[in-house]
Parts: sequence; structure tokens; C-alpha cells
Amino acid sequence: MLNQVNRTTRETGGRVWPGDGVTRVPFWIFQDRDIYAAEQQRIFRGPSWNYLCLSVEVRNTGDFITTFVGDVPVIVARDADGELYAFENRCGHRGALIALESRGNTK
Repeated sequence: MLNQVNRTTRETGGRVWPGDGVTRVPFWIFQDRDIYAAEQQRIFRGPSWNYLCLSVEVRNTGDFITTFVGDVPVIVARDADGELYAFENRCGHRGALIALESRGNTK
């Protein structure tokens, strides 16, 4: 338990979580860039699956939607064979968004 407290204190820049009975998350949690980066890594880039959409949201050939996995923009699209594909919604050269609309069809 003590090791957990020490690790947590170290990860939060020496800030300590308030004692028992606290009913609100301390405001500093939402402003700490290191905590945000750790949450993105542990929640969205870990070994688990991330929900992107329902298959009926991209029902037809050429349908696409844009969404996010954490802070990473993603496109989900259906090809001519009916297969679904998901990829990062960024140009590999400059990092600009590829799809600007939230949904559509490429026909």
C-alpha cells in the first residue's frame, strides 16, 4: 500500500490525493498534462479493444464516420467488398485531418 501511495505521489508531482470522504475530484487532476498523458496511454493505447462505432453506422459501400480513440482522430469506412476498416484520420506527411465531416459517403 505504501509503495502505491509513494508511486502515485511521485506521478502527480508530489500532489497528494485528499483523504477519505472527499466527494469531488481535485481540480488539479484536470490540469496536469502528465496525468492526462498517462490516462491516454493506459486507457486508450493499452492491450484492450476500443469501441469505434456500430456497423450499421457505416452500412453502405463508401460510408464513413469519424471518431476518436482518446485524443487520436479515427476514420471507420466500409469498402466495396463490405469490409470495415479503421485508420488514423491524419495525413502521414503533415498530420492534417483527412476527413473533415463527422460522417458521409465517398461516392
